[in-house]
Amino acid sequence: MEELLPKSDLPLNFKKRTVALTPPDVLNSLSKIFTDITKHCPFRPDVYKSLYITDDLYDFDEACDSVFWNQLFYTLLYQFELIRYILDGHAFFLALHDAALNTFDIFDKKKNIYVKDTLVINCEQFRDYDKLIPLISGSYTKLVLSGSITWDQAKLLMHKGVKQIIIDAKLDISPTQYDEFAEFVLRRAHGFDFK
Repeated sequence: MEELLPKSDLPLNFKKRTVALTPPDVLNSLSKIFTDITKHCPFRPDVYKSLYITDDLYDFDEACDSVFWNQLFYTLLYQFELIRYILDGHAFFLALHDAALNTFDIFDKKKNIYVKDTLVINCEQFRDYDKLIPLISGSYTKLVLSGSITWDQAKLLMHKGVKQIIIDAKLDISPTQYDEFAEFVLRRAHGFDFK
């Protein structure tokens, strides 16, 4: 089959606009068509399936060491929904990650991050969450928050698609927010998928 318009002859603005409108999780497939796509998308976020972010260098080293085993476990077992449910249980879930980043590198590069499945964040400083939250987006359904976080910061990370949440952090919540937090817990504690 002969191409009507060879890819090399496509206008540069067309390529840039196509890249700008392409959802981040489809961008890898698009790179098979446009091999020079990386030139046209320096502003696009880095895409991760599951990501662990921390501001502690020791914790970062531990997370990097576990990436290989998490990937192996996920590839062999965790991809099957029944096995996933048995391993996770009714009220908990495994927070496997296939990549790890430290906040220092993220802040230096000021690169946006897109997470598809699981987001784990462990920051000891409230100000690190303040700087990190605007850089994170995605369709992640599992969220784990550790370290120190305010309730207002946590709400910013919980979009409608988040079904499973673990807050294993020192949660700074004002007395005026107690009712709101209780309502949130009651709304989230329902259904088969919500944890």
